[in-house]
Amino acid sequence: MMLKRNIFRAGRCLGAILVLQLPLASSLAAQAPRVSVAPVVRKSLRQPVEQAAILLPYASIQVSSKVTGFVSEVHVDIGDRVTKGDPLVVIAVPELEAELAAADARVNSAAADVDQARAKLRLEQVRYDLTKSLFEKRGRTRFQLEEADAQVKLAEATMAAAGAKKVEAEANVQKLRVLVGFGLIKASFSGVITERSIDPGALVRGGLDGSATGMLALERDDRLRCRIEIPERDAKLVLSAHRRGVLGLELNLGASGEMVKLQPGKLSGGAAHFALSLHPRSHHMLAEIELDNSSLNLRPGYFGKAKFDIYGGETETPAFVIPNTALRAPRKGRPHVFVVRKSSGKGIVERLNVTPGTTDGREIEVTPEGGVSLKDKWVVVRGGADLQGGEEVSIGGEK
Repeated sequence: MMLKRNIFRAGRCLGAILVLQLPLASSLAAQAPRVSVAPVVRKSLRQPVEQAAILLPYASIQVSSKVTGFVSEVHVDIGDRVTKGDPLVVIAVPELEAELAAADARVNSAAADVDQARAKLRLEQVRYDLTKSLFEKRGRTRFQLEEADAQVKLAEATMAAAGAKKVEAEANVQKLRVLVGFGLIKASFSGVITERSIDPGALVRGGLDGSATGMLALERDDRLRCRIEIPERDAKLVLSAHRRGVLGLELNLGASGEMVKLQPGKLSGGAAHFALSLHPRSHHMLAEIELDNSSLNLRPGYFGKAKFDIYGGETETPAFVIPNTALRAPRKGRPHVFVVRKSSGKGIVERLNVTPGTTDGREIEVTPEGGVSLKDKWVVVRGGADLQGGEEVSIGGEK
C-alpha cells in the first residue's frame, strides 16, 4: 500500500515538472537563430596584369648570298656595328664573270651585225631609188623595180633581226651583271653583327641554286620588341584599355636591373601590336610592344616582368565582393549566399544563388543570378547552419 502511494506521488511530481517545462521549451523553439553578418562591397579583386616578357631585336636576318661561289673577303665580325649599305662579304663568282665577258663579246658582235645591216639597207634603198627613176624613163622594167623593192624590204628585215639579237645580248649582259653584283653582300639595315659562320675561301651555296648558306646574323637593336603572352582572362581587359588609350606598361628587367615605364601615349600610334586571337593550346594572346633603344642600354634576349597599368579610373566594372565564409557551395546544388537588409536586430534572410569569381583567399567576387543587386545588403558569414531562406534570424552584428 505504501509502495503504491509513493509511486502515485512521484508521478504527480513528474507531471508538475513537465507542465513547468512546456513554456520554456516553447520559448526556446520560438527563438530565432543567431547569425553574424558582413557588408557586401563593390570593388575589384583582379590583380594587375603581370606576365613574363622577353626583349627581341626589332629586325633580325640571316645574311646569305643569292649566288653560289667562294668567299673572297669578310669585312665584319661579331659585335661590329654596320650602317645600311656597308659591305659585309664578297663572294667570288669566276664562272659568272666569264659568262659576262662572253656576253659582252656577243653584244659587240650583235652591234656589228646591226651596223652591217644598216649599211646594206642604205645600199638597197639607193638601188631602189635609181631603179625607180629609170623605170619612170622607161629604162627599167616593172620586174626590175619590184625586185629592187623586195631587196629593200629584205634589208629592213635583216636589220630588225640584227637589232633584236643585239637587244637580247644586252639583256643577257644586264642579267649577268646583276648576278655578279650579288657577290657583294651589303647590310640591308643598320645594326650589329651577332653571328659569323664563314671564313675566306669557304664555298657558299646561293639561294638561286637551292637552300642558301647562312653566313652572318644581323640584328637591329636601336629599337626593340618586348614580347608578352597575355592570359585569356586578361586579354579582353588589356585590349579594351588599349582601344580607350589608357593602357600603360611597366617593364622590370630583373637580370639587368633596368626599369622601363611607358605612359599610355607611348603605346599609341602603332607602338603596341596585339595578335587579336588566342593560341589554340596555351590560350594566351601574343603582344609586342616597340621600345626605343637609341641609347643601346637594353639588349635583345633580356628577360623580365611586364605589368600593364590601366590609367584614367576604374579598370573594369566593380564586382560584388563578400567574405569567403559567406559563400555556401554544397556538393549538390548551386553556390549561394544568405542576405539580410540590416546589420543588427532581427531580420528575414533571403537565399540568393550566385556565380563565384576572382578570389584573393579572403574575399571573393560573386555575381547574383537573375541580375539581382546586392547593394546595401549584408551576408551571413557565421551561424544559421540550417537556414533555407525566409526564416527570421537574430543578427549579432557585423563580423
